[in-house]
Amino acid sequence: MDTLRRFQQLAYGMFIHFGMSTFVGKELPGGKDPSSTYAPDKLEVDQWIQVARDAGMKYAVLTTKHVA
Repeated sequence: MDTLRRFQQLAYGMFIHFGMSTFVGKELPGGKDPSSTYAPDKLEVDQWIQVARDAGMKYAVLTTKHVA
């Protein structure tokens, strides 16, 4: 069975979009914010996955960059 078909059979999951826009509140940040703005030191990633699991999701995909 091909990869796409196997993925489709999972049926229910979530995509997490996480990057600079998460911290600056803009869809397309200009890239001029200081690197200190991006400070993911207090994330509760385990909580994200627990929520997905408790909701019956079969997968989670983390997207960290949307555009070039």
